[in-house]
Amino acid sequence: MFARRTLFFVLAAMVAVFAYAGASPAEAQDPTGVWTGTVYQPNSRSGSYPMTMRLDSAGGGAIDYPSLSCGGTVSGGGSSGDYTYRESITYGRDRCIDGGTIHLVLQGEQAFWEWKGSGAYASAKLRRSGGGPPVATCGQCGQALLNDVAAGLRQSQALRPYVNEAMRKYDNCRRNLPGSCTDHCAYQLQQTLPGCDRWGVEQAYRNCVETAHTGTAAYCR
Repeated sequence: MFARRTLFFVLAAMVAVFAYAGASPAEAQDPTGVWTGTVYQPNSRSGSYPMTMRLDSAGGGAIDYPSLSCGGTVSGGGSSGDYTYRESITYGRDRCIDGGTIHLVLQGEQAFWEWKGSGAYASAKLRRSGGGPPVATCGQCGQALLNDVAAGLRQSQALRPYVNEAMRKYDNCRRNLPGSCTDHCAYQLQQTLPGCDRWGVEQAYRNCVETAHTGTAAYCR
């Protein structure tokens, strides 16, 4: 009870500071952007770790914990600078808790971030990155590869060049990430697809790609 009451007063004080600073209503209502910061989690193995959350709209976006090699999506909403999201871990499920609840309180270009789930608690002070398009997360690069290969299997008569282009896009996406990108749901697909090239007959190649994609998609669900 003491911890919850303390958190309430901290949040109230932060909102008061935000109002005193004279931030405009537009700033308070729009969480869109790339938010970065250090997460502090009491009683955890690491204690603290970096986090990036990209909100495409007030309704949600993606989240990535690079040092934990896990991440996923967030969905929810809110208004007036106060937002609540449900987190879904899409890669690295063995390293991060799935289904946590995120509370975000905006203060201009900064925000208070709170996470709760399965009896655990974490918090962070985030800062919104300025300028430039949002950088994709590791999980988003992998999901794009999955989607591209699925589209090729549905539509392309000449599947081989389609898959090669999908792999090229994936490599470019991964190359732009600040850290390593190996632990996501499509990593096995990226490792398996080059082996399908040994099949010279188009139908055999297609069967190989389809088997690899089906197995990866089942794992990612």
